[in-house]
This record gives sequence, structure tokens and C-alpha cells, in this order.
Amino acid sequence: MSEVIDVDYEVISTEDNDSKGNGKGTDITVNADPISAAISGVCGIVNNVTNAAKEYGMCKQQEKTKREAIKAQMKVEIDKINTQKELCLKILDAQYEIRMYQIQAFYQQYKTALDDASDALHGAIEVAKETKNFTDVCALLEMERSILKDSSEAEMKFMELSSNPRLAVGGNNGLLEMQ
Repeated sequence: MSEVIDVDYEVISTEDNDSKGNGKGTDITVNADPISAAISGVCGIVNNVTNAAKEYGMCKQQEKTKREAIKAQMKVEIDKINTQKELCLKILDAQYEIRMYQIQAFYQQYKTALDDASDALHGAIEVAKETKNFTDVCALLEMERSILKDSSEAEMKFMELSSNPRLAVGGNNGLLEMQ
């Protein structure tokens, strides 16, 4: 009796085939029986699953690398923002110091002018006692009163502005309440 083997085969051609078709570069997979065909199929599935797992691992690693790059960029940007914030705070502190110095200089000049007017008034009073002419004393008193009045009005306006931010400059009196 002769045995017959049922054979399935596939011809897998590659680009290395020559133009004469002599079969160079071709792979032939022969499955002689159903069990070996099943084993070959299972091995193919395992190879596909293994390849898919490797691809997934590579994609996962790439995404992890991208996330790390994004986190590093975020850290750099946050550091930039913090540096800019510190610089802005230093600038604000410097501006505050300059404004305080200007205010102190203004009040020092005001005090000096008031002291000079007071000294001139005392000198004029002494002269007026001897000459019995008090017109210079009256003029100096009027000047001192004017300086004090202007100073008081400026301080009142400043207090109004600092206590009520709804006030704005304008009108005949210098201040009008905004609607």
C-alpha cells in the first residue's frame, strides 16, 4: 500500500527573484499534515503577539520619553515665570523706595520752607517792635497761612483719594465722584 501525504504549500516571493523566474529568493513553507499546520499557525500567532508586544513596549517607551520631555519643558517655563516674578517684585520694591524718597524729599522741602517763613516772621516781629511798623509781619503771616492752607488742602485731597478709590480727578474742585 502506498501512503499519500496531503501537502499544503505557499510560495513567498521576495524582491530578489531574478527576471528569468528561476526561483532564486523564494521561500516555500510546506505543511505536510494538519498537526504541523496547526503548530505552524500557532507559532505564527505567537510571533504576531510577540511582535505586537514589542511594538507596544516601544510605543510606551516613546510616550514616556515624550511625557518626560514635556515635564522638563514645563519645569523650565515655571522657572522662567518664577524668575520674572522675582524681577517684577524687585522692580516694584525699587519703585516704592523711589516714591517714598520723593515723598520724604517733598515734606522735607515743605518743612524747610515753613521753618524759613517762621524764622523770617520772628525776625520781622523783632524789627517791627523797634520800628512800630507791622506791615511786613502781616505779609509774612499771610504767606505762612497760605502755605499751611495749601498743605492742608493737599493732605485732605490725598486722604480722600486713598480712602475712596471711586474718586477721580476732574471738575472745578479737582475731585468729582464717579457714577
